[in-house]
This record gives sequence, structure tokens and C-alpha cells, in this order.
Amino acid sequence: MFDFRYHALSLVAVFLALAIGILLGATIGDSLVSEAGKGLSSSLHGDVVNARNDARQARAELSQRDKIISDEFPTVVQSVLSGQRVAIVSTGSLPSNIESETRQSVEIAGGAIDSVSSFDIPNQLDDLETAAQGRVPSPGTDPELVKQFGRRIGRSIVSAGDLTQQLHRALPDALRGDFQGATSVVYFRQPPPDKEDPKQKELREAFEDGLASGLESTGVQTVGVEEQGTDPSQIGWYGDHKMSSVDSVDLPGGRLALVFVLNGEKGKYGIKGTADAPLPKLPIGSGTAIGSLGG
Repeated sequence: MFDFRYHALSLVAVFLALAIGILLGATIGDSLVSEAGKGLSSSLHGDVVNARNDARQARAELSQRDKIISDEFPTVVQSVLSGQRVAIVSTGSLPSNIESETRQSVEIAGGAIDSVSSFDIPNQLDDLETAAQGRVPSPGTDPELVKQFGRRIGRSIVSAGDLTQQLHRALPDALRGDFQGATSVVYFRQPPPDKEDPKQKELREAFEDGLASGLESTGVQTVGVEEQGTDPSQIGWYGDHKMSSVDSVDLPGGRLALVFVLNGEKGKYGIKGTADAPLPKLPIGSGTAIGSLGG
């Protein structure tokens, strides 16, 4: 039979061993965690540094590419659009830089801007209807008639029809230019609002569909454009309406692509995931540096 003191000493020894084990375990554990943390921190720091260096190098390469394109742009596009007249058409508000970038690119390439037409539907529908009296049946608020109205306007913009001449005289702020006829069209579609009255949306979409259909029916090249930051992108809408597109007309590469697409190249060009390539295949003699960027 065990003596009580022996039993007590045994218990003390057990608890002491447990305490020592816990203390050692905590110390070793903290050390391991600390070492692992230091290793992870060092690894993450290295990854961040590498990522920053990669981003810096990518920006430098893009900047160099844009500079090359800007410097060579006048030489590469010289006379590409000689004798051509380009109509700029927008649904929604037309950003001033979209107009200026398009105008500058076209004129450097030897072309001319025939007209600039901006349509805000349905807000502008009554004014257009009033201005067009006697030329087409009143569309009212019937989506199908609104679509037909848009189609007639699209055809008239390209063919220098009497309808657009009449609209131009009545609404000179919305329709500007000579309206002598266009050999190609640049189309800008402002992203629709997130929240829109269903009836207004129906009328807007009917007019846009008709306008795009009218332009397409003339057989001229129509190019949908947007800037690199346009959100949401309208490239899908352009494709659905049989237009080629440039998704970064605010960049030198986008402006270069625009000139050659206006001259007849088909496809989707730019820097976004929807693009077929950054640039169309440029003609031989466009320069080695720029020609290689075209793929």
C-alpha cells in the first residue's frame, strides 16, 4: 500500500512535468511560428517587389510603343483616307475627345469629316419628329415606327439625303457639318443608364437598332469606337450590329487602327479581351516597329 506522501510527491512530479512540457512546447511553437512568419513575409515581400518591377517594365514598354506609333503615325497613314468623307454618329452624349481624336486621325490620313450627328433618344424624339415633318411619317411612340425613323436617318446621313439636310437646318447643334455624303462612318454609343424607364428604353433601343441598320444598309464601312476606360464596354453591341470596332481610340494604337478600319479592314481591334488583335495587318512599308505590332 502506497504511503500518502509518496502519492502526493508523485502527483507533484506529474504536474511539474506537464508544466515543463507546456512551457517547452509553447517556446518551441512560438519559435517555429516566428520563423515561418519571417519566411512568409520575406517571400511575400519578394513577390511584391517582382510584381512592381514587372508592372514598371510593362508600363515602360507600352509607353515606348505608344511613342513609336505617335511619332510614325503621319508617315504610316499618309493618304490612306485620301478623298474619303467620314460621318461621326453618336447615340447619347458624344464626348468632345472622341470627336477630336477621330477628326485629327482622319484629317492626318488625308480624309475629311463630313458631319457630326448626335442623337439623344427618347429626349430628342419630339424635336426630330417636328423637324422631319413632311419627309417621313410621324413615328410617335410606336417602337416599330421609331425604328423605321432611325433607319431612314441612318441612310440619309450617308447618302446626303433631304431628310438629314432638313434635320440639320432645324437642329444645328445636334447635326453639324456639310452633309455631302459619307464614304464611312464612326459610331459612338454612350453606355445606357443602369436604371431606365422600360418604355424609354424600348424607344431608345428601337431608334438605335434602326439607325445602325440604316447605316449598314448603305454598304459603307461603319466602325464602332470607345475609349479604353469605357464601362461597360459597347464592343459587343457593335458586333451585334455588324460593325467593326476599335476599343481604345484614345490611345495612339487605337487611332492607328481606326484609320485602317475606316479604309476597309474588318474586325475588332484594341487592348481589351474582346479584341481580335491590337492592330490590323498594316501594309508593307509601314515601318518595321509598327508593322510588327499589327500581328
